[in-house]
Amino acid sequence: MILNSLADLDIHNPTLLSISREKIVRILDAGQLAEDQDNQIMSPDQEVKPLIEKQQEQLKPVGCAQFMTAFVRGEMFKEVALFERLEARFIERIDEAGGPTLVTMFQAHGAWAAHVVDEVLVKKKQKKRVYKIFKKYHDLFYEHCVVNLIKKADEINLKGFFLVLVHGNVTSLKLRHNLRVMQKFAVRGVEALKTEREACGKDFEPIVAKYYDISSRYCLNQEAHQ
Repeated sequence: MILNSLADLDIHNPTLLSISREKIVRILDAGQLAEDQDNQIMSPDQEVKPLIEKQQEQLKPVGCAQFMTAFVRGEMFKEVALFERLEARFIERIDEAGGPTLVTMFQAHGAWAAHVVDEVLVKKKQKKRVYKIFKKYHDLFYEHCVVNLIKKADEINLKGFFLVLVHGNVTSLKLRHNLRVMQKFAVRGVEALKTEREACGKDFEPIVAKYYDISSRYCLNQEAHQ
């Protein structure tokens, strides 16, 4: 939370980010060790306290999302292994993630995807195979997130729907399945529009038009647009 607050002030302290990275790696390593030990048959006299302590240190989904956001804002895009581990931990416990946490992680992942697209397809600083490999990873992560975003749609406000829809097509979705689930998510957002109609006031109609414009990119055909 501190890292994200500093990022909001446009303060990206390399030392603080580096220290945080080392801490997260230790927590992830401890969590993996706890899981490995838990899968082993323990003798009656085996010490269980270290195991309990390691399990308590495991990152929860909200922690994964917050740190992923902080590292993306700090432009630590070379930490690919760290990003993958944070997202893997997030997916493992994704059922525990609330709507806002899912939105936060999805937005952070979208920023990472935008960086990859920029580096490979725009600036051409990396080979295209880097994008192809990332795209396969992205499509799998994307599906897990969106399916759960639909499940937790009632917990997401209008701003959250906009954030997901804006960051959802960074890599130009081609998998029809992912387009369909994203379309379902966009439809769920109509309820958020109804709920926040009064709060939007005179800006409601322009907001509806903008919502339609953003969500329509996920429509596969004219019928879906309707």
